[in-house]
Amino acid sequence: MWRRCFSQTWVQWTRALAPALVGITVPAAFAFGVEPPIDLPPPDLPPDPSAWERAFTVKAGLGYKDNLTLAPEPRESSPFFASSLEAFVVRRSDEGSQLMGLATIEDDRYWSGKTVDHEDLALAQGEWRQLWANDWQAALGLEGIYIDQVVDLSVTETNREALPVRGWTLTARPGTRRELSDRTWLALELPVTRQLYDGSLDDYWELGPKVVVGHNLSERIETSLSYTFTHRGYDEELARDAMGAAVTNTVRAMSQHDITVAWKQYWDAARRWRSATKVGYRHSSDNLSGYFDYKRYSVSQEVRFQTTAWEFTAEARLADYHYPVQTVSDTDLRKRKRADLTLSLRGERQIAKHIRLYAQYDYERTDSNAALDEYTVNTVSGGLAVEF
Repeated sequence: MWRRCFSQTWVQWTRALAPALVGITVPAAFAFGVEPPIDLPPPDLPPDPSAWERAFTVKAGLGYKDNLTLAPEPRESSPFFASSLEAFVVRRSDEGSQLMGLATIEDDRYWSGKTVDHEDLALAQGEWRQLWANDWQAALGLEGIYIDQVVDLSVTETNREALPVRGWTLTARPGTRRELSDRTWLALELPVTRQLYDGSLDDYWELGPKVVVGHNLSERIETSLSYTFTHRGYDEELARDAMGAAVTNTVRAMSQHDITVAWKQYWDAARRWRSATKVGYRHSSDNLSGYFDYKRYSVSQEVRFQTTAWEFTAEARLADYHYPVQTVSDTDLRKRKRADLTLSLRGERQIAKHIRLYAQYDYERTDSNAALDEYTVNTVSGGLAVEF
């Protein structure tokens, strides 16, 4: 059943994932130090008799953000007008092939911003998937992201303060999946990413395999274990010695190992209550002195309640970073440490067949023994969403 209804599943999964991609993961594509929140597919839905499935959503709303530049002090704040357009398209055939697409464009306009007057984001994803009767699947995913935002890249870069970033991320994701049994599956993905900036940062390539093993403990519980190796090679940026000074004739590179355990559970028979838990470990190392090396321990928890008319989501994420070589500063020789906390609350109310009201609160906080790392951000927004 699941394999034949994959397109419906993908649409619902992508709709749920889109706010997270817009609010959290897109900076992660540029930071390499923040892992995108990966949800697990929802339960089977009855197949749609139509081969084509489409959904288009227009959103408009107002909000307020109290730290536009992610600065320790002083803070620049402003109300803003937010608008977005989302589009979903799915095409499946009786032969088992499926074509899926997602596009999202977001624009925030800050009325009182002095150094930051807008932030833009565009995301496009597409996937072709072939399903066979012998429990094998093959897939090719393509993804493009454009970002024009203030982003904190200090986890992996030399700058200790957030900066305006404009860039493009292009990713190809060939992969395969095997249903080992009715409850267990194995997936392999070989993503290749090209990161391009407008000149403020060095461009780079990323590639490496990802292996995921999933198991359904029951109809309401799904678990997974994943391992990812990623190699990043910069185009021109020089490697650094243990004190952070550039080393001539050695181009910077990084290698990263990620292990993640995920647990998703529906708590009632009607599947109104759902929780998703992730625990992860990351070890990142550079190709020279270890100046950019760090270890990260992370945990995230999401709880969602959903009915026909209402949907509430609460999510908390905590990441703890330890740098074995990098120090707080040239004069403070303590090893650098930081902890990132993100909280998000979102509520939606269906007020008509194709109209929803939404409200959201986001909180970000970074604590560190390096003063320039630290900042807090509060963002409140709400508005109207119309589906076609």
